[in-house]
Amino acid sequence: MTFYQGLMVMRWVNDVAFSVDDKSKDAVMLEITLNIAEYVFLLAGVGMLMAGIAQYGRRTQDWGGVVRMFYRRIDMTVDEFKWYRIGVACVVVAVILRIVNFTFWPL
Repeated sequence: MTFYQGLMVMRWVNDVAFSVDDKSKDAVMLEITLNIAEYVFLLAGVGMLMAGIAQYGRRTQDWGGVVRMFYRRIDMTVDEFKWYRIGVACVVVAVILRIVNFTFWPL
């Protein structure tokens, strides 16, 4: 289910003409909420990763070091490291939410 489809389903769930019991309505809302949370965590995580990488690149002017960041140890400041690790954690949470979505609501 894409984000747009999720919004359309949410619109139908809140519509008066939607004729399912409350349990099914709650399940649909949970699916939509997890779907939206997945995208939010993914976008936030990528944004935080990019913030940490950009801070390192601006500080050192070594943009080749940005590539080495993924497979070698480089000298990062505490702020750059925090942004980088929080971004990685958000991306991991997004992947876990994706697995949960596919486990409980397969295509």
